[in-house]
Amino acid sequence: MSDLDKAIEQLRQCRPIPELQVREICFKAREILIEEANVQIVDAPVTICGDIHGQFHDLMELFRVGGDCPDTNYLFMGDFVDRGFYSLESFLLLLCLKVRYPDRITLIRGNHESRQITTVYGFYDECIRKYGSANVWRYCCDVFDYLALGALVIGAGTSVQPTRSADGEDVETKIREAEDEVEIEVIGLGGVVTRQMLRREAGMINSTNLTPSALPHLSSSGPAGALLTGFPGAGASGSSRGTTTPNAPANTGGAVLCVHGGLSPLIDSVDKIRLLDRKQEVPHDGAMCDLLWSDPEGMPKTNLRTNPQS
Repeated sequence: MSDLDKAIEQLRQCRPIPELQVREICFKAREILIEEANVQIVDAPVTICGDIHGQFHDLMELFRVGGDCPDTNYLFMGDFVDRGFYSLESFLLLLCLKVRYPDRITLIRGNHESRQITTVYGFYDECIRKYGSANVWRYCCDVFDYLALGALVIGAGTSVQPTRSADGEDVETKIREAEDEVEIEVIGLGGVVTRQMLRREAGMINSTNLTPSALPHLSSSGPAGALLTGFPGAGASGSSRGTTTPNAPANTGGAVLCVHGGLSPLIDSVDKIRLLDRKQEVPHDGAMCDLLWSDPEGMPKTNLRTNPQS
């Protein structure tokens, strides 16, 4: 059994791993994340998971119900830390799984993956309490800066199947298609963020018509059917070469854009998200801030109010 597999086994038992091993895992995770795009391509089928917030035993139940990684392909939507008592074990387990199975688990950033927020809501204090210094907190915060800002689920078909919660309630997102229009629901942490419809016959090509034929940059000059998961330089580093997903199906049947928070008035296309410099602390305003902080509200579009969590 490798050291990484031993760390995974130890973290599954909710037992902290040595500080030096945390440093090594965070470094390896950054090497993987730096090659991922701001909007990472994820192939369906995939199980999409919301906030973990240090609830380690809920995370274990999620794996029990949804299937273990790598048997199940997972997309985690951020907010791994704070509030719960086991933020370290939860986040480090997910990081270890990312290093071990990089193509079977995708981690995107939430508003709590922030130095400022974690000093208020518990993660910083947990690191001090369990390790006696802020070193582990710093290692994890460095990883936060490399997490993708969103994910594009390719091949979702005409419907994204509902996930049932413990009480039997359906958590559902659908892409509905008609002969003359395509309706895309963009989902975030709080549910449906926005919905846009495009006429097929108009031949529009922009970020909301999320099919490979409408998004030429999803095609690769490499092997037939391959998808480019990121432009050269589109990752956390300007030196990123971009990566390809080989043998992708020719007809993916649509896509779903997933972000932690919501949309931004400064962002009207996926390409604009790709151009953001994500390798930084979460800003107090601007497009990156909006993607992580904008919680959807069931209010008329003409009404605006301050986010109570700001």
